[in-house]
Amino acid sequence: RYMPLKRAGSNYKGLCPFHGDKDPSFSVSMEKGLWKCFGCGLGGNIITFVQHKESLDFPDAVRFIADAFQIDIPTAKGEKPGRTRLLYSVNRHAEEFFTRVLKSKYGRPVREYLKEREFERDTIEAFNVGASLPAEIRNGLTRELTGHGFSKEDITALGLAKDGMYGPYDAYRGRLMFPIRDVLTRTVGFGARLLTGTGPKYINSPESHIFRKGEVLFGIDKAKSGIREEGYILLMEGYTDVMRCHQHGLTNAVASMGTALTQKQSQTLKRYSDDIILCFDADEAGQKAAERSLPELIYLEMKPRVLLIPKGEDPDSILRTKGLDEFRKMLEQAAHFIDFLLSRVTGGEVPTEVERKMEAFKTIIPTFEAVPHAHLQADYLERIARSLAVNPDILRDVLKSHRKGIRETADMSNIKYRIEGEGKVEREFIAGLLKHPGFMMDTRAEVLPGDFNDPLHAQVYEIISNPSFNLSTKGLTLQKEIYENQKVYSFIVDCAFSDTEREITEKDMRFLLFNMIERKIKSENRIIEQHLQTGDEGNTDLQVKLISNYEKLKKLKTKLIG
Repeated sequence: RYMPLKRAGSNYKGLCPFHGDKDPSFSVSMEKGLWKCFGCGLGGNIITFVQHKESLDFPDAVRFIADAFQIDIPTAKGEKPGRTRLLYSVNRHAEEFFTRVLKSKYGRPVREYLKEREFERDTIEAFNVGASLPAEIRNGLTRELTGHGFSKEDITALGLAKDGMYGPYDAYRGRLMFPIRDVLTRTVGFGARLLTGTGPKYINSPESHIFRKGEVLFGIDKAKSGIREEGYILLMEGYTDVMRCHQHGLTNAVASMGTALTQKQSQTLKRYSDDIILCFDADEAGQKAAERSLPELIYLEMKPRVLLIPKGEDPDSILRTKGLDEFRKMLEQAAHFIDFLLSRVTGGEVPTEVERKMEAFKTIIPTFEAVPHAHLQADYLERIARSLAVNPDILRDVLKSHRKGIRETADMSNIKYRIEGEGKVEREFIAGLLKHPGFMMDTRAEVLPGDFNDPLHAQVYEIISNPSFNLSTKGLTLQKEIYENQKVYSFIVDCAFSDTEREITEKDMRFLLFNMIERKIKSENRIIEQHLQTGDEGNTDLQVKLISNYEKLKKLKTKLIG
């Protein structure tokens, strides 16, 4: 069913489906029950073939094969043989019924809705979208299924019918029907959108023996190969978002069906890629769902990013109105999960008050704690420190206190003193460079804009450390880079001419330069030490780098301070 094979002696040969094979290098031995590609080197039995072709793990590959050949696999103690397959069969017949209704006169409201939403026929058919009968037809689906010999108990257990005074009646009426399939392409349940009549806008199949909402992802059956091709996962909230993405060629899209990701869903996604972009709605509910989804992904060492969608928009509307190119540009700008969490707390602006910096950090600690490895936590802590314009050492101390359950109120004055003190050192360092430009040559070689905690200080330093920038006081504020930026202009004027700035001598300048370099090297050393303690103990390159950094500090201290 996957590829044509031709007999070659006692074996069969064909073009390998796993790489760009031009000459038949894929060999199958019927006698041994094995296959081997002499081009890409892959090989194994029928189970490993299905694992590779369908992107399944071992248990699911076994289930896939068993389902194809109607082999019963017991799934629960005391369960009747074949019951699981029977329930899948009920859903499959219901799905076929809904697709027939869509094409009938009763499906007209759904067809008009899909046309209005600009869904193409190929997309509708690929997702087997259907329609339920209108509200006035009480039990059309129920009669159809019982006519095929399915019991009312099974139909009701799957949520396709409900018990009424006059017998079972259809649970879905006047709705657009979305079949929900698992990784084995079995229809496990349905999502239903109300188009006519009254009731909740969206409902899903109830939990059953074959449907557990927290374990399935809408579109995963179609997205497996797309994820492999694109190299990352697009996680949406809704059915139509996924369909729109696939219609535009983004076949790596799946949906969590309007909820935060569960552990089971995250583990399923982890099989296919570590890279994932969360594309949830811009409203508060969507952003909270994205926030709640992060810990599970982070714990599995995945690399989540979050697409910051403009308010009032969703992936469906953006693709429909602005097109694929614009949406891909937005995906490229998806935020690192740390940046997303901080923007949720700070509103996208770097807080200036120490109390707000600490409040922002404490808010994201629960998610940060989901990071499984110490060296990753160290890297992320550096990122948070840069975003909040704080020395990472301060955040490390706050984190230690949090883990020990110590109240931080008493320490806030000390934290405030440390943060404001470091900011003062950076400010005086820049002021000293403006007064003693002769230090700039040594400074350029050792200090980079990224070494500053405060983003304004980093911006100013990047401008004045450029070799083409004129550091002479006379022409300082006349240069384009300065006078076109009000914040930078005000800062430079204050540093250069304010009477409140203390007199910075050349000796002071040497101390300030050493302080900046020492802070940078110590921060780098802490990260190296963290790596050496958590899995990289034998990394000689890191050990050499650590020793080299300590030697460098000694020499610089002698050179600058004496």
